[in-house]
Amino acid sequence: MSKLNKKDVLAWIEGFEAAREVERQLVQKEHWDRDRSVRLALSLIAACRSQGVWPKQDVADVRRAREVEEVRNRWNDLRKAYAK
Repeated sequence: MSKLNKKDVLAWIEGFEAAREVERQLVQKEHWDRDRSVRLALSLIAACRSQGVWPKQDVADVRRAREVEEVRNRWNDLRKAYAK
């Protein structure tokens, strides 16, 4: 694993600060109400739960979970094979 130098870390932080500034400008421009957005998201979750449904899981998420499980199984096989 390579270590980050000071220049890389500062660039990384600047990227986060730039993203925060863009978000701030969009919030002002579009009059985005964060509280309203959170209330709406929570009400959608409650509606799904009350109906006993959940939004379809993304195919990429399913594939990623399968890949993670495959790696875990291989590591377990290696541990068993080389355990002394």
